[in-house]
Amino acid sequence: MKVKGRSNILILGDSTSMSIGVERKMHPFILADRPIWPDDTQIINCSLPGMTSADAAAFMFRHKKEL
Repeated sequence: MKVKGRSNILILGDSTSMSIGVERKMHPFILADRPIWPDDTQIINCSLPGMTSADAAAFMFRHKKEL
């Protein structure tokens, strides 16, 4: 859901981006912890095990209005 004035970062990936188990060592959390984002930035991780680039493109086209 897009909120006026808020920045959204969408992460699409496979199990390497999903961050199950060792969350703070995975790149989505390392990215989120960087002090470079405005306070109202929302990072959304939509990664799924086995997601391919074709799956990610299909996800984007299916949900682009919401995002």
